[in-house]
This record gives sequence, structure tokens and C-alpha cells, in this order.
Amino acid sequence: DSSRDIERSINFITAHDGFTLMDLVSYSMKHNEANGEDNRDGTNENFSSNWGVEGETNDPRILALRLKQIRNLLLLLMISQGTPMLWMGDEMGRSQNGNNNAYCQDNEIGWLHWSDLKRYPEIHRYLRKLILLRHSHSAWQTESTWPKVRWSGVKLDQPDLANHSHTLAFTIESAQPRLHIMLNSFTEPLDFELPKPELMWYRLIDTSLSMGNDFKEGLLEAVKTDHFRVNEYSSVVLVDGVSVFPFQKT
Repeated sequence: DSSRDIERSINFITAHDGFTLMDLVSYSMKHNEANGEDNRDGTNENFSSNWGVEGETNDPRILALRLKQIRNLLLLLMISQGTPMLWMGDEMGRSQNGNNNAYCQDNEIGWLHWSDLKRYPEIHRYLRKLILLRHSHSAWQTESTWPKVRWSGVKLDQPDLANHSHTLAFTIESAQPRLHIMLNSFTEPLDFELPKPELMWYRLIDTSLSMGNDFKEGLLEAVKTDHFRVNEYSSVVLVDGVSVFPFQKT
């Protein structure tokens, strides 16, 4: 119903039924053997990927890719209009060891471990910045009006919305400062055409960069070309005319 206010929607990636966010990028199938039902309980439709190894691994390449995908998913959640819902513990990498139906596990599997915050402090830091972005930008402050969005893909004004598509880009035009967001879930880097800035595009978020450098604070880097290379499995947010983050509320 397009007449309903946008804040009435609730958006989420994970909930109490299903994988945690960390398990969503660490397991390709459920592992509910500990529940005593021969792994028959819990949904088989998890829409997850282990990115190379099922469960725990010491492979730095796989670990880095998993953390990048977590940041991509958190970004999608926090830039969506409506109310974001976060499963407690996802902000610090909580895992249930692949168990997607752990209601019966009053033990290490189901407990929240505060020590995870020391293991994955950068997930928590990144999410705090995303929340600050929502609080400081007018695109997410409206209560009843839909922002004007210009949809694109790799090419300006040519979004590919087919099921097999791996890219999307859009410009939030009606809020200040303008934002241009590019999503690349393809296996290779892609060059995205940029809309003309009112002043200058600055890179705010690039999930392909190392954790800590992915979401800039302070002085932002200017983008002086009419295109931007978005690396594989990565998301980028550009801001128009504002060279410092956090934004100052007006």
C-alpha cells in the first residue's frame, strides 16, 4: 500500500528464527544436530553462503570476504527506508555454530557471548557509524514522504532489475547532501558511471577497503572522475559536496 507511511515498514536481514548474521556468511547449510532431531528441524531455505569453507576457518581470504559481506548486508539494512531491526549479537559477530533453530539450546550455542565484541570490534564500530549516518542525514529523517531516487546500474539511468542481475546504483536526490550508492555483487570489479555532482563527489563508504578504512571519518577523499570502480562483492557510498563526516545537522 503506497499510501502508508514509510516508517511503518520493518526491515531485517536476520531474526531469532534462522542463522545469525555471522552464520549467514559462514555456513551453506544448517547444522542442527545438537537439537536431537537428526537435523530435520529448522528451515532449509537460509539463502546463505560459506564463501569457501563450511564453518570456522583460519583462511584469511575467506575471513576477510565474510566480514566484507557482513558490512554489505548491514549497509543495505541501514540505508533502507523504514525501521531497521537487528538481531542482538549480530553487531559483534555472534555465531550459533550453524544452528538455525537454537531455541532449545540453553548453553554455549544459544548464549550471547560478550567476548565476541573483543573478537570483532570493527563490526560494532562500523554499525555505529551507519547508525550515525541515519541520524545525521535527512534522507532517513522524514516520517511520511518518499525521497526522490534516481535508479541506475553500471550505466546511468539503466538499472538492471532482472533476477540474474548483480549490480544496482541509485542517487538519493531529494535529501541533502545528495548520496550516490553503488552495489556490486559480481565476481569482478566494475566501473560505474556517476551522475554529475552539484559540487563534488566524496567517498564516504567502500566496503572493499580494510575494516577501519571502509567508512571514513573526518576529511573525505574527493572523486574527480565521471566513473567509480566498485570492487567485487563490494558497496560504495558517495556524498555530494560534503567533505567531512560526521555531517553537521542543519
